[in-house]
Amino acid sequence: MIRKFVTNLKMSRKLLLTPALLIIFSFLLGGGGYWGIENAQRAVDSIFHDGYGASEKSAEVSESIALAQGNLYKMITWGQANYDPTRIDTLGKAQFPRIDRAMQLLKALADSSSSPDLRSIYSLALQQAAEYRKVAGTVVDLGSIDMNTATMAMATAEEKYSSLSATLQTAHAKESELCAGTYAAAAGSSQRTVLLFVVVLLLAMAASIVVSLWVGRMILGPLDVGDILV
Repeated sequence: MIRKFVTNLKMSRKLLLTPALLIIFSFLLGGGGYWGIENAQRAVDSIFHDGYGASEKSAEVSESIALAQGNLYKMITWGQANYDPTRIDTLGKAQFPRIDRAMQLLKALADSSSSPDLRSIYSLALQQAAEYRKVAGTVVDLGSIDMNTATMAMATAEEKYSSLSATLQTAHAKESELCAGTYAAAAGSSQRTVLLFVVVLLLAMAASIVVSLWVGRMILGPLDVGDILV
């Protein structure tokens, strides 16, 4: 059927078969290249936003909470050493902006993460950070009244801090896992794109040669050698 269709074509259209075939394969190559670039771009975006960007923010959260906890202990030590009460109160209250900043970062991470697992972890960390801030406020308030009671309240603060720290460590591990998975997917996509290019290119070369020879035989077939030499 295809042979009959090609045979009935005019000479000019027969000569265009090979270029038309090459154009079709060029579109296939272009489509494959676009698909590969799109996958690579999505992988880069995911690694940056859910990987590097998220790790940077969560590391800042961990550092801020650790500093706040350390300064609360410092406040208790100062109180037990009978330091200036004003300095003790100032040190304690200075931790609230740091904790609030950590909570803002956690909320931003929970709202922007494309991973349901990470969103859940960040939301839990945000809840724990709010609980920690409440307990830290109690420690600071008690520190200005009775340092012994404030020292006892630090046990609860330590418990809340440990829970929050463990959740943040889980978030770090999940971020690394997602980055590794995204990188592996991007590497596999890149290899498939290269393979697609090679296969389509070989098919284009083979098809163009076959079609050129076939069309040539169809054109020259009706002619005998005497007609060609005249």
